Order: sequence, then C-alpha cells, then structure tokens
Amino acid sequence: MKVCVITTSYPRSENDEASIFVRRMVAGFSEVGLSGLVVVPSDLGEQVRWWEGSFQIETLPYTLISKPKLAFGAGIMPNLRRSPWLIYQVPGLLFALAHRAYQRRAEYDLIHANWIGSAIPAWMVSKLSGKLYLITLRGEDVKLVTNPLFRLLLWPVLSSAARITVVAESFRKQLLDIGFSPSKIVTVFNGSDLPTPAADEVSQFENEAKFSDELKTLVFVGTILPRKQIELLIDLMKMPQMNEFRLMLCGRLKDEPYVAKTKRAIESAGLGDRVLLTGALAPRRIALLLRNVWGYITASAFEGRPNSVLEALGLGVPVFASNIPAHAEVVKDGVNGYLFETDALPTLAERLCRLRSTPDQYSKMSSAAKQSVSHLTWRSCAEGYRKVFEEVVESRRGKLSLPGN
Repeated sequence: MKVCVITTSYPRSENDEASIFVRRMVAGFSEVGLSGLVVVPSDLGEQVRWWEGSFQIETLPYTLISKPKLAFGAGIMPNLRRSPWLIYQVPGLLFALAHRAYQRRAEYDLIHANWIGSAIPAWMVSKLSGKLYLITLRGEDVKLVTNPLFRLLLWPVLSSAARITVVAESFRKQLLDIGFSPSKIVTVFNGSDLPTPAADEVSQFENEAKFSDELKTLVFVGTILPRKQIELLIDLMKMPQMNEFRLMLCGRLKDEPYVAKTKRAIESAGLGDRVLLTGALAPRRIALLLRNVWGYITASAFEGRPNSVLEALGLGVPVFASNIPAHAEVVKDGVNGYLFETDALPTLAERLCRLRSTPDQYSKMSSAAKQSVSHLTWRSCAEGYRKVFEEVVESRRGKLSLPGN
C-alpha cells in the first residue's frame, strides 16, 4: 500500500517541533508496511527532498515574490487571523500541493490529507486523477466544519472524501450531530509514546535544568496563543499557596501581541523567578522535560486531543486541565489528574497543595496516568490508519469488479 500524505506542516529537522505528531504518524506508517511520499509547503521557500523510513518527504515553495508565512509558525488559521493579508498566499499553497501530488500520482494508491486545508488539493487531484482521498480533521478543522457557512463552502471537499478520520471521540460525535454518516467518520487516536533518550542525555538535562524538590515544577507545552489562556495560569501562580510551585511555559512565541501581554503579566506579578517562558524546545528536550516535571497544566479554552497531554500522561505525569470535552476524554478527575473550572482557580490551588503534601496519593495518580494511555502508541495509530486505507481501497476494487461496471 502506497500513500501520498498531504500536510500543511511537517518538521524539517530533528530539532523542529512543528507538527511533530505528523512525523511520528508517518514513522508509524513505515513500521506497519506502508510507503509513499509526504508533500508539504516549505518554510523558507526552499525545495528539498529527503527520506524518512519508507516515505520520501518533499517541501514545496509556494510564493514567487515574498517569503512564505502562511503554513508554519502558529498554523494557517491563527496566521490568517493575525495577518489577514496572508490570504493572497493561499492559492499558491493549494496549487503547489495539488500540482506535485498530481505529478506523482503514479507513485501511490490513495491520498491522506491532514487538516482541512490539505483536503482541498487532495480533492483537486482526485477530480483530475480519480485517486481516493481521506481527510484527518483536528481541533481547528472541526470548529470550521461545524460552522454552517464553512461547511457549505467545503461540502464538495468533505462529501467526496472516502472517509473522514478524527482524533477524538468528541469530534466524531460533533460530526454525527450535524448529519455526517456514521460509516464515513472514523476515530483514530494519536499515539502517546515518546522516544527513549540515552542515559547521558537524561543526566545532562537534569544537571542543566536544576529541578528541585523545594519547588514542584508544573509545565505547559504548546504554542502561546490566546485560546490557551496562559493568563489564567499566571493568576494561579499569584496565589500565596502556590509559592512552592514553579511554572514552565514551553512553546512557539509566534503571536507577538499575546506573548508581549503574557510577559507583562509575569513581570507585573513579580513572578519572573517562578514563571519561565522558554520559547519552543526541540522534541527531544520536551521528552526530557516531561520526564522531570511534577505535573502538566493547561487552562486552554479549546483543544483537539492535545498530544502534549497524552505524552505527559504516558510518562506518568498527572495532568491538571481545564474542564473541556477534549481534556475530559483523557483526564479522569482525581484518578490521573484533575479537571478544573477556569473560574475556580482557588479550588485548584488547594487541590494541588494537598496533592503535594500526600506523596502516596501522588504516586497512585502517577501510576494511573501512565496506565491510562498505555494502549496509545504511534504503531497502533498507524495500524488504525492502515485498516481504514485498506477498507477504502478494497471498497473501490469491489465496486470496479461488479458486473456491469
């Protein structure tokens, strides 16, 4: 089975954390016997090809007279919201992806489009070549699709897809509630497993990071954007009972106005020594960081199925998360972490302090965290996709072989 993966973001080096979960998914594809190519817009206007496992990765330039700024960074939709003028780069991006996928159509059996933006060139190639395509929808995509106007505009792309896969059961329910057929929507969970670092890497990181038992470290990993509600985490850290905790905010700082606002809030609260805004970290350093923190915390207003939450749980790190559907799907309150209401931060602070003072309870929660996602591996994720791919291809073959067709 050969697959063309169309994606609007993909890591370009070992230290690049942009859409690292797509790379891990593709690595899983290689493990389960799939092969093919990945086409992705470039970040700096370059065209580069390289191999990862049984997949060839190709980055494509999509602008002629200016630097490409649409696909990477915070992501297409956040980039457009922040800089609406970037809309002029959309046609070039869609054409570049569709053109290359069409050129190489003889090299694959079907197309896997990651995100709704990638589905548009997949649909174009399908119309020209007859290739089947599947769409994987994540958080921002589902918000778009549940909007009646956007759904109407995107209906030809959505209705022509052989399958639509989602990464959370709550997303599947949302799509079924607005009329999608149950046979068309399939849930395939992302993996939670991280590469195991070498012993010398672990030792070096621990010496550099200087973790201590005096200050328990809470960490948030993700792009620093308004919907992440970082200001609520800062409000939490202001509370006197939180003096024995520190907070690390790790992620891309692409939304400059919000990042500046966050820095001002940290400074005005006098938290510069206990709230650290690190910027983006390489994937291997994130894996090392998660192995050393006391807890993972997020106050996000909206999420898909956040990979950093799954990864923290997989390493036995309890997760303290805002009570939204995506978090409630994986965080069981009082078992592998806490769910909290964003208007009840004092209650959360009290619960964290009680947990800090009861090591036995923390140990049970840590064990439960690891167990709760032990079944979620990138190999199992790839197996799930392979099953969907095979069903789609066999369905097509069956139709073609029917008498009279």
